[in-house]
Amino acid sequence: MINRLSKTGKTLYFLGMALFAAGFAVNPLLDIGDVPEAVSNLSIPVIIVGILLIAASNFFKRNH
Repeated sequence: MINRLSKTGKTLYFLGMALFAAGFAVNPLLDIGDVPEAVSNLSIPVIIVGILLIAASNFFKRNH
C-alpha cells in the first residue's frame, strides 16, 4: 500500500502513524506510567488527528 502513495502521501501516513502511536501511548486507559494530566487529556485528540492524517494520505496517490 505504501508504494502506491506519493511523497506527500507517505509523509502524511508516517506522521499520522507517529501521532496515533504517541496518543495511544499516553492514553490514561493503558496506565503505562506517570504521565501528566495535561498530556493525558490530549491523547484522544492526538489519536483522532493521527487517524485523519492516515485517511488523508489515501488521497495522495502516485500517477502511473
